[in-house]
Amino acid sequence: ATLARMSEAVDGAVEAIRAEWARTAEVNGRQMTEAEARLLANATRAVEEVRSDVARAEDRLRAADTDLAARIHDVDATAAVAAVVEALVSRVESDELGARLAATEAA
Repeated sequence: ATLARMSEAVDGAVEAIRAEWARTAEVNGRQMTEAEARLLANATRAVEEVRSDVARAEDRLRAADTDLAARIHDVDATAAVAAVVEALVSRVESDELGARLAATEAA
């Protein structure tokens, strides 16, 4: 009878230990799941911040590209105006030289 009671006590203790281990495993599992969720949330936030930074950089690059295109257009327009002015000056100088020659020949 004593041996049977001791066996029952041991069985009860083993069951209690198993139950405690199961509770501990469940708590640890929840804690691990919570830690994984926090890690995933942090990683997601970091990725979103990087995406946002990339989007802002792309916007700045597009703006700089537009500004550069406008500056190139301005330079091209200035060069075109300079070419027209140079052609006009050349034509006036040529006409003036022609007029002097004509005046010299007439005199």
